[in-house]
Amino acid sequence: MIESVVVDFEGLNDVKVSLLNSVMLMLLSLFSVAAQAFDYFVVNHDSTVYSAPDNGQALTHLSKGNVLLQIDKKGAWSKVFFLSQNRQPLKGWMLSEKLTAQQNGQQRPSLGDGNRLTVTANSLRLRQGPGTDFPVVGSIKLNQQVVERQRQGDWVKVAYHGTSGQAAEAWTAGRFLRSTQQAGVKQVATTKSSGEKASGHYQVKGSHVNFRSGPGTQFSAVGKLSNPQRVTAIERQNGWLKISADLNGRATTGWMLERLLKPVK
Repeated sequence: MIESVVVDFEGLNDVKVSLLNSVMLMLLSLFSVAAQAFDYFVVNHDSTVYSAPDNGQALTHLSKGNVLLQIDKKGAWSKVFFLSQNRQPLKGWMLSEKLTAQQNGQQRPSLGDGNRLTVTANSLRLRQGPGTDFPVVGSIKLNQQVVERQRQGDWVKVAYHGTSGQAAEAWTAGRFLRSTQQAGVKQVATTKSSGEKASGHYQVKGSHVNFRSGPGTQFSAVGKLSNPQRVTAIERQNGWLKISADLNGRATTGWMLERLLKPVK
């Protein structure tokens, strides 16, 4: 099965690039429907294609503007299928940062603002609602980034990009998502803390209280804690307590509003 094709339009002007993008999509429609399940990308910077990730042999060079499909992903690398300069089909690996996802020749729509999360499972199911009794509507891949919209118990409603690049929303199990610090958010360095030392044991007052990576709501949530869970205080800063808590069976350090904790003996 031919999984993708690529059109080399190095040196063409923007009008020709747009035209060839359209031709590319028409060509894709001539192949199997299964091929359309892969993601359509454009090379955003001149790049070398290798036979394998990391230490593979250099196969060829792709210029900015080449159109192709991603057929696999491993860490920071993407496996792509393309045509060589003499129109011979080739497969190879290139850095994912050299690719820009496209939808009908346009950049993917933004998922909006919110806490960014990274998928930690190979294929994570998406559902219509917060529970296994809701039907499956799709899946997201390992290391794919999504944006948190809502939480309900152990379930998270996320915004994500589907296989064809469209933005969508669905529910998934929160235990398979890892918080990713949003770009541009300035963290307070833990080695230069301006807080004061704290000690003692506390109990969480409410349910599903945010447990954050820093002392403020601008910091990403690393999880949630609920009454009657107990934690140990480490530091106090501007109404926040740095605490050590059992999070999903692991001792984790983070921050919580002090008013949402009560001291216990």
